[in-house]
Amino acid sequence: MGCWNETCFVSHLPIVSGEDCYAVLMAENYYEVSRCYPSSKYNPIALAKGQYNDYKNLESLFHR
Repeated sequence: MGCWNETCFVSHLPIVSGEDCYAVLMAENYYEVSRCYPSSKYNPIALAKGQYNDYKNLESLFHR
């Protein structure tokens, strides 16, 4: 019901419609007991490249 821009979790830079970006899929690490850093609780498992489509989704995955 509307369009919006996003902000990168890592760099805090804006992501606008049509811009190329990456999505990092994370999996919870059940063996880690530290709660100090998100990187110790979650591990990256996959990387997807696409274009942000203005509705919180990536389009044209793996398209160059």
